[in-house]
Amino acid sequence: MRGISPLIGAILLITITFTLAATLSPWITRLVQHSTNKANEDVNKDIYCREMSYDFVQDYGTNGVEWDFSGTSDYLRVKIKNYGTVDVYDFSFEFELSDYSIIRFDVTQSSQRSKLNPLRPGETAIIEANITEDLTHNLEKVTIMNGVGCTPLSQRIY
Repeated sequence: MRGISPLIGAILLITITFTLAATLSPWITRLVQHSTNKANEDVNKDIYCREMSYDFVQDYGTNGVEWDFSGTSDYLRVKIKNYGTVDVYDFSFEFELSDYSIIRFDVTQSSQRSKLNPLRPGETAIIEANITEDLTHNLEKVTIMNGVGCTPLSQRIY
């Protein structure tokens, strides 16, 4: 019994190799591009977050926070200042109440800072929570998140 000739075997091996390469090449190219783009996005976000710095303005309300949960028209406002070198925008709130519940609220449209109207370096702003329910517990902590996804800013209320 004889095997296939070495020439035909080599041609088959080369054909199979090129077929696999042609089939896998676009997939591998997309995978590498996606990984590279993701890495670039992560690096850019990390650089942006290192340049971002904002904090509560302590001479406003209590530690930068003013609120009233005693009536039916609850409100919470914070005054913040951008100490960083980049714009900050798209804020949202997270409240921790005395019953240990955590509630998220958006910022009112009139006080929200957007990418087109950001809180620029050196600027201060008062942003207000869009409270949609009657809060009955005491406020323990306020956290302000930003739209970029950098580390949020928290303030304990004493």
